[in-house]
Amino acid sequence: MKEMVAVNEISVGDKKPEFLVDGKKGFLSRFQENSFLKAITALVIFEILFQLLKKFLPLVGIDFGLNNSGAFVRELVLKVIPVILISVIFKTSDVLKYTKNFGKSLFSGLSVIIYTVFASFILFVVAISEGSPLKSVPEIIFFALFVFFVGLSEELLCSGIMTETMLRKHGNSKKGIWFSILTSSVGFGLLHLTNILMGQSVLDTVIQVITATFVGIFFNAIYVRHRNVYAIALIHGMIDFVAMWNQGVFQGNSVLKVYEETTVATSVSEAIIMILVNSVFLIPAFIILRKKKLNEVIEKQN
Repeated sequence: MKEMVAVNEISVGDKKPEFLVDGKKGFLSRFQENSFLKAITALVIFEILFQLLKKFLPLVGIDFGLNNSGAFVRELVLKVIPVILISVIFKTSDVLKYTKNFGKSLFSGLSVIIYTVFASFILFVVAISEGSPLKSVPEIIFFALFVFFVGLSEELLCSGIMTETMLRKHGNSKKGIWFSILTSSVGFGLLHLTNILMGQSVLDTVIQVITATFVGIFFNAIYVRHRNVYAIALIHGMIDFVAMWNQGVFQGNSVLKVYEETTVATSVSEAIIMILVNSVFLIPAFIILRKKKLNEVIEKQN
């Protein structure tokens, strides 16, 4: 872990989150010193690039189509490539070189992996019994690649850029680590507010913000513990694989069509249930970063 954190400058010492710094310094100097501002800026840049590309590419005749291969290419162009460029700009691209602890990261997320595998099996058995026609093998493979790239783009942004940026400033204390995790997770959750612009109801959007924050805390906990972005991208992708199973595996459905649609307005009682269900992600997060393991993380960071 030392080879990772040594790549960029790391400020040692238990400092409070720096929302404001010395006003006498130039803007660039203040920006470089303010990890919170850098993390939020990375998030904003990503969303701006995504929205611009999504609007601009159709205007120049680029159509990804509605099949799984099109969804794969769309995710690569609109999210993966931009977020990698952002990681280079913010000097966190070295996280992509770190492949150690892949197995340990998967083990930390074992409960979710077991759930996704079991759910996929049940869904497959039910679909086969109902005679639902499967898509071609290449299309199913493209669907698997698509959901992995969804996980990679979002986890590289959330953990590999935002959390990593914060940790390099505040990762030498327990409060600093949790501040980094919460900043990244809440920021990622708030990113879903843009769905209101697509006509989604306020209630549905609030649910997405809260549940995405809970899930983000879980993935960030695994990342902070093991520092492997590929493993959490895989687990994230497995969750999306189950969530978009019908659209990605069976004929007559499109991942991209559903991906762009807004959700049906949810009742308040359903909203509470969804929030409570997703709050379960907080349990393994606190277990993963229990006191003993958190101290180990701090030792490695220092």
